[in-house]
Amino acid sequence: MQVSKQTEKSMINIIQRLEFEDVFPEEEEKEILFYLKKISRETLLKSIGFFNTNNLPNFDNFFSNQEIAKDIHDRVVVYSKKNGIKNKPETVSKHASLKLSELILSNRKELLEDNENSSIDEDEKNLFKVFLIINREINKNQNLGSISDSDFEKLVDLSMIFSFPLSDLAIFENDDL
Repeated sequence: MQVSKQTEKSMINIIQRLEFEDVFPEEEEKEILFYLKKISRETLLKSIGFFNTNNLPNFDNFFSNQEIAKDIHDRVVVYSKKNGIKNKPETVSKHASLKLSELILSNRKELLEDNENSSIDEDEKNLFKVFLIINREINKNQNLGSISDSDFEKLVDLSMIFSFPLSDLAIFENDDL
């Protein structure tokens, strides 16, 4: 979950990051590199820049194929209803985008050579699964546990700490951070 301050009245907005098992409960999750190896070289290279911009896609506008988009949307709606999630869950965040870029660049020899996948649908599905796996890692690292109202100062401190990895991104013009 991502915590952010919403108003001066100390409203906290909790965002549910989707994880692999939330969207694909019937499928066995593989390692991130397994999915990255199935993505074309061109898509991997474009994703480094595309996902590190503002207005990031979410589960409802991630796919270009309408059949796949509807299937994913329906899966997320079922998950949300089953778990009582009222706010729209998130798939792609700035943290996840940076992690994706790091994974692609640190494994570039293995990922970018001899990669001949030509199906944009498969590229998008595998990229989506990578984001879901990354989200699980981020969620695990940002586990807040149970924080009561009396621990509000602790929550504020934690939310500030979680924003440090993004601080470098906020040092350029035309950014709304």
